[in-house]
Amino acid sequence: MPQQYLGFPISADLYQRILILQEQVEAAENKRKHALQLFQIVSDLSDAGLNHYFIESLKKAKIGKIKLMAVENAIHVGKKAILTVGKQILKAMTSEQIGIITGVMVDSLLDLKKEEL
Repeated sequence: MPQQYLGFPISADLYQRILILQEQVEAAENKRKHALQLFQIVSDLSDAGLNHYFIESLKKAKIGKIKLMAVENAIHVGKKAILTVGKQILKAMTSEQIGIITGVMVDSLLDLKKEEL
C-alpha cells in the first residue's frame, strides 16, 4: 500500500535549507554536529504546518480575534515545551539517528514534489 502524505506549502528558503542540511549530514562523519540545525528546521516546519492547517483554517472560519489570539498563545506555549524536550533529544542522538531523521524529512519532501509534477 502506498504511503499517504499530507503536504503543506513551505517557503523556497526552507526547502533549500532542508536540501543543504541533507548534503551536509550525508557528507559529515560526525552527523551530530548538525543536530541544532536539524532542530531549527523541524521547528520551522512545525510553524509552517500549524499555520497552514490550523491558524489559517480558523481565520477562514472567521473566529473572533480574541479566540484566535488564545489559540496562537496556546500553540506557542505548547510548542515551546515540546521543542525544549525535542532539542535535548536531538542533541543526544547518534550520528546514525541524525542521518535517519534527516533522510525521512527529505524523502517526505521529495515525494511531495514528485506528486506536484
